[in-house]
Amino acid sequence: MSSSDLKPVELAYADIERVLARLNRIADDKRTAFKARLKHLQRLGFPAGANTGTGKRAVYDADMLFQLVMAVELIQCGLPPKLIVTVLNDNWRATQHGLLFAMVSDELFDKLAPFFESPDLAWIIQPEALRELSTEGVGQFDFMEAISIHPVSTLSDYFVKQREYGVVVGDRHRHIVLHLRELSGRLFNELKEVRPDISGADVVYEFLARFEHHQERMRELAKLSPFNKDPSDGDF
Repeated sequence: MSSSDLKPVELAYADIERVLARLNRIADDKRTAFKARLKHLQRLGFPAGANTGTGKRAVYDADMLFQLVMAVELIQCGLPPKLIVTVLNDNWRATQHGLLFAMVSDELFDKLAPFFESPDLAWIIQPEALRELSTEGVGQFDFMEAISIHPVSTLSDYFVKQREYGVVVGDRHRHIVLHLRELSGRLFNELKEVRPDISGADVVYEFLARFEHHQERMRELAKLSPFNKDPSDGDF
């Protein structure tokens, strides 16, 4: 498939709700309650751009779809909505990269290396839903860099090393582990049922475009760093 065959991922709220309901096997007579969970996230301003106000329909792209997929996964794990929004907003860039590398083909993964040694990736956090009741309380930066992305094959080693290095937030005996490659594969299957005009490749390349844009932006900012100046040019 060439880039000219790809198109922007544009989903209506009804599409999103149907995909998420199918992905989580929500019974037809429980859909109203499920929609209320999604509306709660929307009232919290998540994902950004979804709460457009009365009379204006939101258009969801691939990034927003995955934000909600991950949010519902954390709802399934028992985290409260406000904490879910904090965790994902504070760690979305790393989550984006993990999802991208987890859902690309093996051939494309080899071209994108060396970020991870395998596309079979796990998303990991040490949840602390009762942190507001803890002696530390809740801090503004508690959940920044609180997630980790690791190949599934290295999880045993990862858990052992935590004993030496500790964790950003939470406790090292408690983890939420989401298998990103399995999750994205299941999502693509359900998306195909709801919107057969949107392919998994459309989603992957939209994520890839975001990743490449971010990389280019980082290169531009690096050029502005005073450490890149030639000493012969004078004082820094």
